[in-house]
Amino acid sequence: MMWQFATPLGLLALGALLIPILIHLVRQPRQVVRVGSLRWLETSRRPVRARRWQELLLLILRCGLLAALALALAGIGWRATNLAPGRWLLVVPGVQLDAAARAEWESLRGDGFEPRELAAGFPELGAGTAPAAGAVDAWSLLRELEQQSAAGSRAVVFGPTWSEQFRGSRPILQRLQVSWREVAGPRPVPAKEAPPRVGFAVAQDRTDDVRYLRAALSAIGSTVEGNEDLQWIFQLGDAELPPAWARQVELGTARLVTDAPTAAPVSAVARSIEVAGRRVHLRQRATVTTGAVLQRDSAGEPWLTEEKRGQGTHWHFALRFHPEWSDWVLGSAFPIWWRSVLHGGDDAGIEIGPEQAEPRFVASPRSNSGTAAAAPPVDLRTTCWGLAALLFAGERFLSHRARRMKKEAA
Repeated sequence: MMWQFATPLGLLALGALLIPILIHLVRQPRQVVRVGSLRWLETSRRPVRARRWQELLLLILRCGLLAALALALAGIGWRATNLAPGRWLLVVPGVQLDAAARAEWESLRGDGFEPRELAAGFPELGAGTAPAAGAVDAWSLLRELEQQSAAGSRAVVFGPTWSEQFRGSRPILQRLQVSWREVAGPRPVPAKEAPPRVGFAVAQDRTDDVRYLRAALSAIGSTVEGNEDLQWIFQLGDAELPPAWARQVELGTARLVTDAPTAAPVSAVARSIEVAGRRVHLRQRATVTTGAVLQRDSAGEPWLTEEKRGQGTHWHFALRFHPEWSDWVLGSAFPIWWRSVLHGGDDAGIEIGPEQAEPRFVASPRSNSGTAAAAPPVDLRTTCWGLAALLFAGERFLSHRARRMKKEAA
């Protein structure tokens, strides 16, 4: 089991534990027992000893209350680890398996593959078909499955290969090897969605960059610029990100995109990148070492990586959106690529080959080391709030009782 915190700065609130401890140490009351004879002394010690135990219990309750509140503010959670590689048998929702596919399905089940639906949460299946049809974001779901799988895991997917199911860039997986079995199925009807809302945090030296970016997003015709409820946030240069926007990224409601870091060294290169089926000349680039690699240039170095940030996602570009860095922003590949990322592509209705649907697999150097893979986190904030409420009720009850005992003793 591994503990984690969504907002680690919340742990600073644990410093408040010093307050009740200091009060307890400083306010040690002197107990004066008035007796007319020494024979009454023994009977007078009992209420004094009882009050001391009550004060110690009050101290424990108050410290526990503050600790529970601090852990709730820090967003405490835990992850269970799974050392054994998983074997998954996935089916696209709405697909009916033909005789050949069903025979292979049953054979894999007999080999220990676990049947699941290729949908959010990967629900279990009791049969070889999924109950309802609908559009799926297959590559995003397979990335999510890899995060829950140990190195050496395998997944076999049964379903059609409509292009609508494969959004963004083809993923590169290191722990999960995926095979796609093409099965005829109805073309998914994607639900009509509201235009994605985007926000821009732009440094002074990125005014030209944001102009090219805005033009590309305007060209695809369905993005709305705003300040609240954003789906995409572009942070260009060393511009400060508004706290409300940073919170949206941490909660996973918005994806953060940053260009080449201002402080990173820049190299002049003569390379190319592959975007939207076109080869684009690259003149400058920075070095990106953070996150999982999504795209590489012709020399094999990453120019786009993806990193988890809280519950959200952070994309790091090794490029700037400027003609001095590449020809990308000057051609049609720039808006087409962003359309494929924001809206699922402009090639609706096309069926691709199974080899194109399968994520690329690059075995991790530690794939055979038994490294544990993190399972989905369990959020314990609600538990901490409930525990804090119980501790507060107990503290109030005991505090009231202690005051009443003092009045009776007086």
